[in-house]
Amino acid sequence: MAKNKIAELESAALDGAMEKYAELCAERAELAASLERAKAEIVSRYGGQSSRLGAEIAAQETMPLDYAKRYKAEFKPRQAGGNVRSYEHGCVAVGFRLDPPKVRIEDEPAAIEWLQRFDDGAYIRVKVEPNREAIREALANDADERTVERMAAHGITLQQKDRAFVEYKP
Repeated sequence: MAKNKIAELESAALDGAMEKYAELCAERAELAASLERAKAEIVSRYGGQSSRLGAEIAAQETMPLDYAKRYKAEFKPRQAGGNVRSYEHGCVAVGFRLDPPKVRIEDEPAAIEWLQRFDDGAYIRVKVEPNREAIREALANDADERTVERMAAHGITLQQKDRAFVEYKP
């Protein structure tokens, strides 16, 4: 009867390495638990205060925003007849910033149909890529040997790796 190769290969070095690995993993798990307890304590201690301040800040910023919206004409750049785009007081600024331009399409299917004809479709993007799920399904089932052979001839095959692992089991 053949002996188990793992039993044959067992050695003090392997056992020692695995024991040290387990000790380090246990130590890291304890540290992670301590960190979580510390986070929970901090949230418990300061969470209410942070929420209260957040609500006060939100309430306080409505007045400057309302003011800016009411007097938006004053916040135009000089070339547009205004003075400034923002007003600063202390370490706070209120004003307007232009967002980058965005393309808005109301009826996308109709727009796509028209864009395909406009300027020879220069404004249409089509991404062509292999359907890996369909290929995996076809090759895994070996339903059609001809398909498997033809795909293999073009470098399309299934690959599966057997990877070694080390795992801590508390």
